Amino acid sequence: MMGSIEEIHDCSDKTMQEIISCCDAENIRSILIVTHAATLIASVRAILKDRSIAIDSELCSLTKLVRKDGEWMLEFHGDCSFLIMVKRGIGTFHQSYDNYDN
Repeated sequence: MMGSIEEIHDCSDKTMQEIISCCDAENIRSILIVTHAATLIASVRAILKDRSIAIDSELCSLTKLVRKDGEWMLEFHGDCSFLIMVKRGIGTFHQSYDNYDN
């Protein structure tokens, strides 16, 4: 069973801070995330330091963050342009989480 939404956010905060530290050390200025919906949403929120920002997360989508002037910015999210057919409808973080729990 998955952890609570708060636990997913807390775990993602810790993981993304480690990744950002590596990016800082290597002067890496972009992050492309490939993961499942709930983790993606929590990870982007961790990088942006905003647990309430709405993030599109489809079943198979790309999300990219870039650093500009020392700040991480969301360049795109929920991009499915590389797919021939797209199934939409993951919904909100809470809806995604509820669907995984069943």
